Amino acid sequence: MKKVKSIEALQDYKLLLEFENGESRVYDMSNRLTGVFEYLKDYKKFKAVEVIDGAPTWFLNYPVPSNICSEIDICPTSAYLDSVPIEEVRT
Repeated sequence: MKKVKSIEALQDYKLLLEFENGESRVYDMSNRLTGVFEYLKDYKKFKAVEVIDGAPTWFLNYPVPSNICSEIDICPTSAYLDSVPIEEVRT
């Protein structure tokens, strides 16, 4: 599994991900803001992304029932496979 080492929220709901192997990739979430990720349509909330245990993670800032998780995340392997190398974005 490729784990995320650092993360930066970019414009247009994209994430700049640096993986533990030193590779930097861009993950586009603009077409994924539905379902559990709908919370992130608020760009201020989207920008509050953190790396927790190698995964891009957002903490929900509103009360949730005790049987519901208070965070949402992206599987690091999915983030890697569904992202593109940063070199492809800059060209």
